[in-house]
Amino acid sequence: MKSRIIFIIILLIGALLRILYSLDLPLDGEEAGVATLQATGQAQHYSQKLPDVITPIDSIRNFIRYSPDHSARDVFRSLRYAGMHPPFYYLLLHYIIKFFGNSAIILRAISFFASLLSICYLYRLGKDLFNEKIGLYAAAFLAFSGYGIWLGTYVRPYSLIMLLSLVSTYQAYHLSISKAASFRNINLYLYILTVTLGLYTIYHFIFVFIFQIALILLTNFRNKNTIITTLFIITLVFLCFSAWIPSLRTQMNVVSKGHFYFHEKVDIFHFIGDAASINSVRYFQLNSFLLKSIIALIYASITTVVVVYGLYFSLKIGRIRIFALAIIIHLLAYLLLEFTMNLNTLHKIKMLFFIIPVLYFFLAAGFSHLPKGFHLRNIALTLFVAVLLANSVAACCIKPKLGSHGRYLEVFPRYISEYTELNDKSILILSSRKRRLLFQIIHATKINIDVKIFPSPSALSQLPKMQDLENYDVVFIADIRETKAESASFTKKTVKLSEYLNKYHFTLLEHIESGNQSSPCSLYIYKKTPIPYNLKTSIAPTSCRQSHLLAL
Repeated sequence: MKSRIIFIIILLIGALLRILYSLDLPLDGEEAGVATLQATGQAQHYSQKLPDVITPIDSIRNFIRYSPDHSARDVFRSLRYAGMHPPFYYLLLHYIIKFFGNSAIILRAISFFASLLSICYLYRLGKDLFNEKIGLYAAAFLAFSGYGIWLGTYVRPYSLIMLLSLVSTYQAYHLSISKAASFRNINLYLYILTVTLGLYTIYHFIFVFIFQIALILLTNFRNKNTIITTLFIITLVFLCFSAWIPSLRTQMNVVSKGHFYFHEKVDIFHFIGDAASINSVRYFQLNSFLLKSIIALIYASITTVVVVYGLYFSLKIGRIRIFALAIIIHLLAYLLLEFTMNLNTLHKIKMLFFIIPVLYFFLAAGFSHLPKGFHLRNIALTLFVAVLLANSVAACCIKPKLGSHGRYLEVFPRYISEYTELNDKSILILSSRKRRLLFQIIHATKINIDVKIFPSPSALSQLPKMQDLENYDVVFIADIRETKAESASFTKKTVKLSEYLNKYHFTLLEHIESGNQSSPCSLYIYKKTPIPYNLKTSIAPTSCRQSHLLAL
């Protein structure tokens, strides 16, 4: 009874942290320009349908809204020819958008509930595989960690696939120890269903499936019925997934022709570093990069030592040794494919949706086996959880919130709203070169303004072709540059731009520089009349804001 109460408290705190983190948090580029666009079924042809004339922003928002003209069949088609994931998550998101809308908080619902259920199944699996104490510790780590909170609010399939991985592992473990693992066992078919849904969510689930098959076979390798049952599972799963194989082949052809983040050499050391810093201090806003690096290194080192300590004691138990051996097979299969196809996805933090929960088990085992003398165990565990909570609370309080894939751009729509007065006629000018940048800004901009989208790489270079600027009071220009050549010519473009806009009596009010070194982004704000004094006082000086954004 006491353990249940503690678990409920852990779950409630985890839910609260995820809610606080997602408050006032706009979609980032991956969420708006990939997930939402795919879920509406318009990712394949949106670039051909973008208007080449000035248009109200609401018409661009329609690309990431539900439309009766685009059904679930269009989601399948969109993923097949303009995606790299299976369809299950995007179909769920499609119906979420259809019945509940596309606000950021609604779109996060799948990940939010999947994250909470993942905490529940991590506790259940830890309780059955290890003991109740380790199950509680592991559940608390996932509930309070920055990784768990970020994944639980991210509008991508990774929170759902973590849940399916834990549910199917729980089912596989109980099948492996069950003496009634026959074809009449309903749990066998529930397991096959969960695995099939996992494969239809993310292709990398295949490695989780390999781990589970290894777990079942290693547990009962002398039992002929186990081998027959395992072959039956593999066959049925393959038959269930075979309908999507033609689409998978099409996706592979599309992906092989483009440049994606995983077209890199395998970096096993990067993966080890990410796994060691599973609860990194990435959310602390420290001005000193050196200090932040030192804290992260200390934290990762302590975490690694405790995990190894937990492994030392856990491997004395037979079922844990089998579990650990199956994990090794999982990693070897993953690395084999990475090296064979020259990919580099293993070190991507979002792809550790299964490895990190497993590490939480051994981290929990390490803490539970610390000596009790001088209250060392209680002190160490309390300090560790305190760091987790401090890290996560900091993540909830920071504005703009930090994360991945360009959350820094959330400041752009905020300034667009603040600089547009009630009777102003405003226009936003940007390029369609990066759909992540385009739809992130479009989704987060709540006011109704006009939009002009240029298909060329730079919106700045195309601006002189516009003839209707004199009809506007405020001009916003969002621009992104990715190559050294673009950065070198950027200053010249901005000078010419100012000279051009001066003809229409526009004055540069703000130049907001954001982004990172590889993809710096700028927002230029021009206005015909001087900005009112009351608005000046509500916004910090440009130089302060630039230095803050660049620090992110």
